[in-house]
Amino acid sequence: MSSTTVHVSLDLRLAPGFRNSVHELTRNEQISVWDAVGQLAEDPSHPGLKLKKLNVRSSVDWLWSARASKDLRLLLRRLGATSELVHAGHHDAVYERAERIRTLPTSPPPTEAMPASEPVEDGLPSTERHAKTDPYVQEPQEHLPTKDEPQRPLLWMWSAADVLDMFKVRDEFGGVSTDQTEALVRATDLDGDDVLLRHWPGDDNIALRLSLLELLFELHEVHPDQWRSDQLTTAEQAAVEQFARDITERGAAAALSITLNADEVKRLAEAPIEDWMIFLHPSQRDIVERDFTGPARVSGSAGTGKTTVALHRAAWLAKRPLQEGIFGEEPRPILFTTFIRSLPPVLGSLYLRLPTSVSGSVEFTNIDQLADRLCQEIDEHCGGPQASVNISQSKSAFARAKRDVVRPGSPLHVLGLSDDYLIDEVTKVIIGRDIGDLETYRKVRRHGREVAFQQPVRDQMWDLHLAWREMMADKGLEHFDDRIRRARDYVRSLPQPRYRAVLVDESQDLTQIGLELLSALVAERVPYETGEGHGFVLGHNSLLIVGDAAQRVYPGGFALSDAGIEVRGRSEVLVVNYRNTRQIIEAAMACTGAQEIDDLSDETDDEPSGSASAVPTSARPRRRADVQWETHRDGVTPRLVIAADQGDERRYVVEEITLLAATNPALSLGDFGVFAATNSRVDAAISVLEQAGLSCINLKDFAGKASEEVKVGTFDRAKGLEFKVVFLLGVSHGAWPFTASNKFPPAERADAEALAATKLFVAMTRARDALYVVCSEKPHSLIDAGRDHFEAIRVPAT
Repeated sequence: MSSTTVHVSLDLRLAPGFRNSVHELTRNEQISVWDAVGQLAEDPSHPGLKLKKLNVRSSVDWLWSARASKDLRLLLRRLGATSELVHAGHHDAVYERAERIRTLPTSPPPTEAMPASEPVEDGLPSTERHAKTDPYVQEPQEHLPTKDEPQRPLLWMWSAADVLDMFKVRDEFGGVSTDQTEALVRATDLDGDDVLLRHWPGDDNIALRLSLLELLFELHEVHPDQWRSDQLTTAEQAAVEQFARDITERGAAAALSITLNADEVKRLAEAPIEDWMIFLHPSQRDIVERDFTGPARVSGSAGTGKTTVALHRAAWLAKRPLQEGIFGEEPRPILFTTFIRSLPPVLGSLYLRLPTSVSGSVEFTNIDQLADRLCQEIDEHCGGPQASVNISQSKSAFARAKRDVVRPGSPLHVLGLSDDYLIDEVTKVIIGRDIGDLETYRKVRRHGREVAFQQPVRDQMWDLHLAWREMMADKGLEHFDDRIRRARDYVRSLPQPRYRAVLVDESQDLTQIGLELLSALVAERVPYETGEGHGFVLGHNSLLIVGDAAQRVYPGGFALSDAGIEVRGRSEVLVVNYRNTRQIIEAAMACTGAQEIDDLSDETDDEPSGSASAVPTSARPRRRADVQWETHRDGVTPRLVIAADQGDERRYVVEEITLLAATNPALSLGDFGVFAATNSRVDAAISVLEQAGLSCINLKDFAGKASEEVKVGTFDRAKGLEFKVVFLLGVSHGAWPFTASNKFPPAERADAEALAATKLFVAMTRARDALYVVCSEKPHSLIDAGRDHFEAIRVPAT
């Protein structure tokens, strides 16, 4: 469903000196400024302008700024119904200008009206608009540097990498070295001849030097991006633009055979995996552009495009008309958040790859970072930090509390549960569910916790919780979940919401208080009829909850109703897997499908509203293998690789990546993902790959930008990502974390191994085209359960 965009025109004038400030900028910067002026005159509410009032310390209140580019700003002042453009320049210079003019009288000086006969043209691509003589753009006066002033290089807009790319096209300059290229990009008008003679000496190179000198002046005022665009014929450019529309409007995977031709499918398969991750299928566009009357939920199995839908919806929301007045309060941003700490930079990069994205309108952060920032606000109001997070000290305090409370023969002692399990019980169930009294704890359903807690156990668990909390308070400590609860309470006390929309990815790993925090950040405040305090209402398009219960890899759980969120009639379940081949998803389901799942919305959802990709909630099963899914992509059978030891596992991965990258033009190093259970095994894999000359990046440092590097990380960090080819290391018989320690009681082992099986499922489904499961001596029993779905090979010992 498309929205109707509301435009509010602006009576815009130019103050004396505004044109002069524009003339001080480069040609490309002038174009950016006049583009922004045209947009401002036509639609000042456009989110890309980020029009806002400046907080200058003065009695005047008519100074405003608008964004022309990442570093360029326009300075305006309001004069009744008229807006006057005062100055254009770089960010800091404009704000310094605002400080200098804050003492000017409030009566308007004479202004130059913007020519009515020369309106800003709208609807033309930027390149077309500026191919004409623009009435607002003048060429800057040539500035002659003084004797002591440094010369600007002739290729001042070009990097060495850009020039090398250009040389690949210009055959007459073949064989130019990196050092020669670096010299060229530093050459100025005064020393250009000397640079050329030094690096291309002798009479034999006279013709080449002349050609290079002509090239320097030819490219002097050409931006590299413009040069690249000029290399395409009209037909090629049209094909590129059409394919860009295809991948964002018509989708990927199964339906490509219907909506894209063979050449487009080929280009799609060969594109960087980061491009694949933003494809939107036509059947999902309805969800992206639907006007939800309240909070909504999108769920579905791995590879069904949940995150893609959320990213496109963030872009769609950013372009919708803002409710705030154009010259009123600064528009509230949109929040896109997740539990996984390493995902927000990746999601932010993917969002900016969308041609529909609005830069600067969506904030990407994880929930712990969000809570930290809010708690810093609390601490500032209270005169200093109220508590600190220290995991090792918290565990020491818990061990002391346990010694005091859990005596030999007591209910908890008989169960023999580990400290980690009991700490999770406090942080994920008692704190995470915001349970404030023993009576409530006795009755609560402990989602996702298989160890049965009878009343005597719960009573003692409550005493242990109180003892630990008291010791933590004495030492000025708090847990991450304490911080989230403190942030939630603070946000609930605020008179206004912080965001105009919140989108939550991987929601199955949040705690109840985490979702309550996010809800409070976007909820409208409604005064109680008694006049004391206010309630919270989640309005239109306010909250989108995205996740899959079958991919929950952290303990805890709750129902949406517990968090006061109702999504009846606003819930969609996606069932078409656009990422994985049939062979990969079938293998993943065969290995881990026996595990039961606990959906956080079981108690609140009704049947989704009739999309072709939806399945009634009432039919949702409890086992992962019974979850409805479908895919129309066929591929190669996953490979089970049995090596002699971990060293041979890593050597096999190096050899296979080298072979695949060398023989398959559709694969680059950036298309490979290598995952292991622990950070130490990740470091070992990176070391071996780098010794073999393969560039790598640890997933903890990955920001979602396409790069020629193998991505290596833990199973946990792989969550939310995808790769053309995936290698899973160390999935061996009895290996941790897939098999828990024998020191745990059976019920706790079952909990731990269920979460580990989910991690394996998540890791296997990161593979788009090919999956390799690598083990030593013998595969894990989880893999044995799906052995028929693999091609097994044994690697000879080195």
